[in-house]
Amino acid sequence: MDYSNFVKTNRQYNLLLEQFSAGKMNHVCLLKSPDSNFSKEIVLSLAAKIVDCPLAQVQKKIHPDVFVYGEDGKIDVSCAGEIIDSLLTRPYSAKHKVYCLLGIENMNEASQNKLLKSLEEPPKDVIFLLTTANTKKVLSTILSRAVSIELDNLSSEQILELLTSGGATKQAAEIAVSCCGNNSTLAQKLTSEQFVSLYNLTLEMLESVNGSRDCLKYVSLLDSKQFSKTDILDVCTLFVRDVAMINAGERKLVINSHHIDNLSRIAACMNLVAAGNILSKINQLKQNLFFNANASAVLDNLILTIAEEKTKCRK
Repeated sequence: MDYSNFVKTNRQYNLLLEQFSAGKMNHVCLLKSPDSNFSKEIVLSLAAKIVDCPLAQVQKKIHPDVFVYGEDGKIDVSCAGEIIDSLLTRPYSAKHKVYCLLGIENMNEASQNKLLKSLEEPPKDVIFLLTTANTKKVLSTILSRAVSIELDNLSSEQILELLTSGGATKQAAEIAVSCCGNNSTLAQKLTSEQFVSLYNLTLEMLESVNGSRDCLKYVSLLDSKQFSKTDILDVCTLFVRDVAMINAGERKLVINSHHIDNLSRIAACMNLVAAGNILSKINQLKQNLFFNANASAVLDNLILTIAEEKTKCRK
């Protein structure tokens, strides 16, 4: 996906550029965001500006003064050693060397500890640009050595534009945007045909399930598609939460508003208490999955609970 226009308008990106131009940029900057693709693009764009080269050189890893680690999801002890060994070498063509460490929460404790000294006292011509989606997995000693910056989320409209310009169908993009919580990395994953199929089948199941025969039908259908049980529970949560909002008179808070007709029909036979009971059951089933419960039994439980709660509402 092409983030270039959204990077240029990002508030934190422009603030860091201003600080660098004024000679006030910290030598260790930690960008925090669950949207790892977006934070990566901001870091690479910053690196290109710092060494004054085209972004493509950084993206292709061909600039001699920019080092990118973590794109494969790991930065191990050998990577940390490589960084330390190269720190004292002067920049080749630029005034600075930039180390981009992506997803530092994926570093194990040994790797993080090995970099501590380098982060505490980097050479004057070195800048570290770090990203993380989860600061809870980052050592407090590393957090204390960096200036932490919370990135603004992309808007739903921006993510929709990213997805459609990247080739996603309008339906797939709209579904992904409604489910991603303004996280373009997650949205991109959700545009797969598999997820769109799960989304549509879950909505159909919630609207159609009324009795035991329907339970058997949809357990079989969902099982045959080999969907992740966690994904089924998450999508079901999304829809039932919208149903609860409709019954609470808060239609403006409905996330999947493009399916408001379907959701309204479900809300007509699933009151606020029923929606709450189903959401409680889903949370319980998620815990069961965490403790390696039988996945098929989880699905049986979910759909049977939906049928039972809808039956109570008819009485």
